[in-house]
Amino acid sequence: MEPIKNTLLKKTLPNDFGSLQNGKTTNDSPTAPKPSNYDATAQLGAILEALPPRYQNLKPDYELYERLKTRSLLLTGAVGSGKTRKLLEVIVAHLMETYKARHWDFFDEGFIPVDRKTVEGLFLSVPMVLFTLKEEFDKSHTGASFINKMISAPVLFLDDLGAEKASEWVKEQLYIVINERYNWCKPVLLTTNLTVKEIAEHYGDRMASRLVEMCETINYGGTDKRLENRKQAWQPLYKLLNCNKLWHNKPPKLKPKKREA
Repeated sequence: MEPIKNTLLKKTLPNDFGSLQNGKTTNDSPTAPKPSNYDATAQLGAILEALPPRYQNLKPDYELYERLKTRSLLLTGAVGSGKTRKLLEVIVAHLMETYKARHWDFFDEGFIPVDRKTVEGLFLSVPMVLFTLKEEFDKSHTGASFINKMISAPVLFLDDLGAEKASEWVKEQLYIVINERYNWCKPVLLTTNLTVKEIAEHYGDRMASRLVEMCETINYGGTDKRLENRKQAWQPLYKLLNCNKLWHNKPPKLKPKKREA
């Protein structure tokens, strides 16, 4: 399998997940021109506006993105522990670096406009990947086109591994993607609620073994931040009503009255 070369950026990034190659953009050379009027604040604003509304207030995580360039990352933890948000923070850092490297080729406004399709092409949940594959298979009787995109992408982001129904077909498609990226040393950032042992039980030892070798595992713990944030938001009302303990406690069970003889 020959390495697939990066395509030239036009207006916005193509839907093939950006232009990172071996940790560097294609314009990282001593002779490449430097942007004179690049506006990082405006560029970040354009990227955030293209994100799902729930995540438009996040900040790019450049430190974790730099780590991703040298080794794949597996973010684990309970539901609501912040894994998806962290994945998007790294995606934003990836886009910021890529757009800055490409900036001088196209625009004079100081930033490159970003459309939602660009983000959708990067921000992939495993259930949506499988939905897309099945849809493509129904139309053309092959999911090869989308599989090849995920294999050849310079950097791949996959959210919610394990949230899908793990049929034999699902396991085969995911293994193909992970195995090819493992062989070609292409970085992947995955999030999952599963432990490594549970990944082995769901997808088999071969896939789990490759993920363990290629990924640095980062555990985000077992606290559901969504529930904690909801608790904090409602706490003033609970105090006002003098029922702040009801959040954790179940309603008391009433003992049945004894019948009089």
